[in-house]
Amino acid sequence: TTADLLVDQLPRLAELPRPPDLVTCGTGANDLLRYPLPRVRALFRSLLAEVPDTAVILDVPLPHGRWGVGPLAAPYVARLNTTIHAAAAARGLPVAYVSQHFTRPWAGKFGPDDFHPNQDGYRLWSDAVLAAVPPARGVPDSHPATLPAAPPDDGPVSPAVTHHQRLRAVGDAW
Repeated sequence: TTADLLVDQLPRLAELPRPPDLVTCGTGANDLLRYPLPRVRALFRSLLAEVPDTAVILDVPLPHGRWGVGPLAAPYVARLNTTIHAAAAARGLPVAYVSQHFTRPWAGKFGPDDFHPNQDGYRLWSDAVLAAVPPARGVPDSHPATLPAAPPDDGPVSPAVTHHQRLRAVGDAW
């Protein structure tokens, strides 16, 4: 939950020997099931005031299936996303628009619990994150890099790839 991030995870960043180059911060769906909207919005404002300047913030996708794609869920999530976008903009943090990448049709995007994404659903989330990640400081998007070869059936990876292609390759391997 967002409260867990504030209490347990963010303090650990201060303990690192050097600040991370990239932090992705995606939370909120569980909060929506547990707390009233004003509390969730307040938690997000606190969180976005504390994350490092290297953070990419994920907004929240519309719930699916038994979790509420009804007429009440969409405005609730939209109001939370409005808070996320405004607080991130105030800090100058990029937002990964998961809400736009992870959309209907829902079939084939969720796991058996009908709440958490499956591999295909998380690929859409990663697409949203990759679209929001700014190029590395001092590394132009056209900076060549050498990546290990892809699996044999995909052939070799070109030695000249963009910053986002490098991130995609890392995400695919992960």
